[in-house]
Amino acid sequence: MARQLPSLEAQDRLKKAVLGFVQPTDEALTAFVNAWNVRTYQKNEYLCHEGEVERYFYFITRGIQRIFFLKPDGHEHVMGFSYDGNFSGVADSFLGQKKSNLYLQALTSTEALVIDYTALNSLFDQYKVWERWGRLFFTQILIGRAQREIEMLTLSAEERYQLFVNRQPAILQQIPQKQLASYLGMTPETFSRLRRKLR
Repeated sequence: MARQLPSLEAQDRLKKAVLGFVQPTDEALTAFVNAWNVRTYQKNEYLCHEGEVERYFYFITRGIQRIFFLKPDGHEHVMGFSYDGNFSGVADSFLGQKKSNLYLQALTSTEALVIDYTALNSLFDQYKVWERWGRLFFTQILIGRAQREIEMLTLSAEERYQLFVNRQPAILQQIPQKQLASYLGMTPETFSRLRRKLR
């Protein structure tokens, strides 16, 4: 497949996402941006399957994805969503280059900038600033996961729903209700009731 470089707009969005963490030189920033390619995915297409090794780390420029796993009874459990301006991917599979226990799926048609494991680690080796960015970024991910676990254990269903609405109102209408309910740890019926109550 021919390499497709990011548009200037996509480059600017990627730069904005990383400049909140580090201040690279022009040379380092150019090397970073040039390491990413553009890929598109159709609605419902899988970016990564359970049992595969995640090949890419993604920066989403258009679309919404979900990450989920299958319970022993075959039901899906949604762990999170990513959308425009977010980084995405099955982080543990990508970083460890081990088989994924999760699925990453495009809920809508998606355009993403992608970087493979070798290219990202080459940036880490060549530029200290990108190694620092990786450490800070993935630390933020770990902190976020811990905070979410606390919220799931300590907040009521209504509090979890309200928190999600406050944080991500733009995507509330774009994700199937059943998947939002799974993410928030409640039944679709409870989710529907809260949605009606809190409108």
